[in-house]
Order: sequence, then C-alpha cells, then structure tokens
Amino acid sequence: MVGWSSCVLLLLTHAAQTECYKLHPHQSLSSSKAPLGESQTERHEIKSKALKKLFERKIIHYVSDVKAVDAMLHSNETEPKREKRKAVYLGIDVNCKYLHLGNLVQLITLDILRNHKTDVVVLLGGSTTMIGDPSFQQADRKRPFHEEIRENEESIRSTIVRLLLRGGTPNMSTSPLGDFSIDEPNKGSLTIVNNREWYDQMDLVDFLTHGQHFSLHRILKKDCFKAKLKGNNLTLKDLNYLILQSYDFVHLYKRYRCCIQIGGSDQWGNIQSGIELCQHLCNEQLYGLTTNLLLHRNDTKYSKSLFEQNRKMPIWIDRDYTPPFLFWNFLRNVDDQQVDSYLCMLTGLEVQGGDPPSEPTPSPSEGAEATGDAHINRKKEKLADAVTAFIYGEETVRTIHTLSRLLKEDRFAVVDRVDQLKVFPFILIRRSDLHNKQISIVHILRRFHVAATNKEAKEKLAQRCIYLNRRLVEDAKYRLSLASSFVRAKDGSYYAVLGLGRKTYYSVIVQ
Repeated sequence: MVGWSSCVLLLLTHAAQTECYKLHPHQSLSSSKAPLGESQTERHEIKSKALKKLFERKIIHYVSDVKAVDAMLHSNETEPKREKRKAVYLGIDVNCKYLHLGNLVQLITLDILRNHKTDVVVLLGGSTTMIGDPSFQQADRKRPFHEEIRENEESIRSTIVRLLLRGGTPNMSTSPLGDFSIDEPNKGSLTIVNNREWYDQMDLVDFLTHGQHFSLHRILKKDCFKAKLKGNNLTLKDLNYLILQSYDFVHLYKRYRCCIQIGGSDQWGNIQSGIELCQHLCNEQLYGLTTNLLLHRNDTKYSKSLFEQNRKMPIWIDRDYTPPFLFWNFLRNVDDQQVDSYLCMLTGLEVQGGDPPSEPTPSPSEGAEATGDAHINRKKEKLADAVTAFIYGEETVRTIHTLSRLLKEDRFAVVDRVDQLKVFPFILIRRSDLHNKQISIVHILRRFHVAATNKEAKEKLAQRCIYLNRRLVEDAKYRLSLASSFVRAKDGSYYAVLGLGRKTYYSVIVQ
C-alpha cells in the first residue's frame, strides 16, 4: 500500500557511512517496531550535518527512510530561501505542567535541526490531551480539566521558548490563541501551535470520515493496542486518539510544510499512522524520526503522566519548580551504567577518554577500582554541569560548586549573598518570628516536606541525620533564634543551611 523504503540504521564506528536495512512495507506497517529483517543492506553516506550529528550523539532510534530524510535536511542546510525548506514537528501532550528529562532529548533534537536551518514546529496537544495517548501506558491517565490544560500549555510553551532561544532577541509573531512563530538569522524558525485551533472548528462528521482510512485489523496489530486488547481495556477513545494525532501530521504538512515527525521510540505507531493518512488524503510521502528513550533506574522511562507519584523527584526541567542544586545532584548521582548514554544524548560531550585524573594515583593495593570510580565520577560531574547549565545557566553551576566547596569546609559565613542559597530548596522566614521563638525545628522540617507530620519529624531527628549549619540537631523542642541558629552573609543578611544527611541541603533565609 505504501511505496517507500523503511530503513533501520546501524552506525559504523568511526566511519562516515551508515548501513541501512531495507524492510518490506507490510512488515514496517504492521507493528510499532521496525523488525530487523534478513533483507539486503546498502550503504548510504549521510550528507546532512544535522542528521550526522544526531547519529553521532546516539539520539536516533529509527528513521523511516534515511535517504529521503538526509536529502531533505541537507537541502534545508543549503537552501537560502526559507519558503523552500521543509519543516519537522514534535507533538507534546500537555497532561502535566512541566517537561521532564526525557523530553529534553526531543528538544535537543529540535535544537540541532534549527541550528542547521531546518524550521521546527512544536505542537501542543490541547485537544488530544483531553483523550490521552494510549501508547504503552500502564494505567489510564487522569483526565485534566480545561483550566489545568491551559495552565500546562502556558508553562510548557515558556520552557520550550527559554531553552531553544536561550536569551535570543528574535522576530516574533503571535496569534490570539497564544501560538507564535520565531525567526532567527541563520537558523530555522521555531513555531509553537495548539491542535485545539483546528479541532475546535472541525465538524464531527468530517472527522469521522477519516476513519475509513484506518484498518482496524492493522491497528490491533500495533503493540500498544495489542496489550490493551489483551487486558480487556481497549476503548473507542484509544482508537480516536490515533486518528486525531494522525490528522495532526496532515494538517501541519498542509500549513507548515512539515514532512518529518519527531518522537520518542515509543511513538512510532502514532507517527506511522500519520504517514499513511497523508498518503491517502494528499498523495504525499511523509517521514518519521524517532529518538532513543532516556531511561531511569530499572530501565523505566520518564513520564509526565506519573507526575503525582514523582513530583518530589528533581527531574522536571522547570527553573521555577525544581531547585537547581537538587537537579544537579540528581544527575551527579545517576547510575554508573547510564552515564555514557546521558552524556551522549544530553550534552554531546566526549564519552571516551576524558581529562587526566585530578586525584592522586592510587597505590597498587587500592587496585584499578579507585581509578575507575574516579573516572566515572568525573563523567557524572561533567554531565551534571552541562545539563544544569543548559537549563539554569552557567552562573548557577558556578554557584553550586562554590557552595558545595564551602559546605565541605564548614565556612558558611563566606557566602557573599543570600540569593546564592536559592540554588537549594529555600524558605523565607520573618525576623519577628525568630525574636518571639515561634519557629521550631519540627516546623522547618515540615515546611521543606522532609516530614509530613510532627511524628515523622521527631523520627527524623531521632535518626541523628538532621544538621543545622553542620551542627547535629536531635531535640524536637529546639527553636530557632537569630543569634544561635543563623550566620551572616557578606551582604548583611542572615541564613541557615539545613542538612538532611551530608548530601541534601536546604536554606532558611531571614527576611
């Protein structure tokens, strides 16, 4: 039915060519995963600088037709007229107010493409979020309210603009719906749209007629639907989501010349359906490019739909929600086996080799293990520094290192400004409350959500793991005072550093 060659790419180490497994159309269209067949291989030298960089950073999981995608991106890189370039798009559900580390892989993909003159479109799923993507979800998503969705849209839009523009001063045009397009010299444009714009105006009968192009037999062969069918929880809502997302691709092709859809590797089934629908409606060939998933512990993927369970985890790439030190510390302590993949996909830093050891060379009795640990720790610190700088800025990373050094040296009074302490989770308290001794250590623990109840706070204190300015606090009746509990920064302000163990810190700042 579809006259195009699907390709799975295997990068050749230190080579400028890739091997491409050509798959039969019926194989690639019947499953959400492209099987590695026993078919012939051919070599293709990648010309697009953007595509080559994506492969070098091990971001790409699958490309539906490497020759066509390479030619399209290479043409964008050499075409001076913007109106003649093809665009790519990424769809994002707005079921959560914040993006997570896993979303950062797709945003970095867009950033690389933009830097090589490909226009990118980010589609916020204001309408599709009301239904929810059924792809590989362990449980039905909580259906958000309209007001919540609009708040999520605004938050995610701001995050995307901040990360992809990074302080630029572009030419910007906006629409009454809040959608806008941004042009920068020598780069691809950035356009952010919302599919509510066209679904609010679409006639229901017109939409239902698109269903004739979707074979139920083929849909049920997709892995995500097979799993739901086996669990007896497949609904018409799930099938409609597929049609809606497929039509998104068609609409964006017609309006913005979007010929390539970007998505995580778990989104191939949805991308594939959009490709097929455009062939039916427009007789045009579109393409898909999926990225590798950034995996957390136990090889689990990051998920916006699990925000309530993971809201305390510092994985959310929002400067106002996640304190910078917690974000940095999370990356500084990723599992050893995940460091290389995180470095490649999130930073592009060289994985092999590295700087010479800054620590003394271990004695033979210590063995090679100490050297290996030091090398891993240096890579983790590079990872944490690079990604934190991308989200929060270089100055924030320097502040984190300064405070980490001072905390190790117990030199609290050396802090120049209390604003520096806002890289930690922080609270503000009034000086009058301290004079009246109204603030107890239990109150502080509950304010930082270290404990949910007074009983839990007392249990934490009994565990001898709570420190105030490096002094152990065990007494649940301890009350904070300006003279005994706080130190003075060089700017004249007072603060205290609360420690949970020796690695997790919070700051208390006196107003």
